[in-house]
Amino acid sequence: MSEQSKITQWTKTAKVFHWVIAVLILVQIPLGFYAVRQRNNFLLTLDLSRFEELVATFNWHKSIGLLIGAMMILRLGWRLTQGVPSRDALPPVLKLAAVAGHAALYLAVFASAASGYLINEAVNYQIDFLWLFEIPNLLTIDDAGQKVAELVHKILAWFLSGLVVLHIAASLYHHFGLKDDTLINMLPFGGGQKR
Repeated sequence: MSEQSKITQWTKTAKVFHWVIAVLILVQIPLGFYAVRQRNNFLLTLDLSRFEELVATFNWHKSIGLLIGAMMILRLGWRLTQGVPSRDALPPVLKLAAVAGHAALYLAVFASAASGYLINEAVNYQIDFLWLFEIPNLLTIDDAGQKVAELVHKILAWFLSGLVVLHIAASLYHHFGLKDDTLINMLPFGGGQKR
């Protein structure tokens, strides 16, 4: 019997990672779209009175992106060392969908954080991480690289938005369609192990 098959519920630590990252992503996606709209408006009007607000909005977006990236690394480490609840009760097609959906979410979040970081490196602007300390630029990205990173980041924002909607729909399907405990077990105060 594998270690994964012995796990029946999500641990408290896994739940904390899930919900903190979920809230940050639900803030981050609209914040990113807002920041881009703010930048475009600034470029059209060149209203210098709004420049500080623009910089602050992008700084929030970058700081949250770095926070999400760091938390995802920790979450992945936890997942790989602690395992996940068994999906053996699911029909094979739903088990495959669950694995593919989670893999797509992880890849999209990591790729979005990485492409955002590359954009910032290309513009050579230090990130004032949550206004606590500055993160220096470490890479040199040319204009072509910046354009690719920006395109990837934009596509991933829409792709990740779609994945979030599918993830929520799948959890509701588990609860109302399959009538299992998947959603309840992932709720902050639902069932679960103590770690």
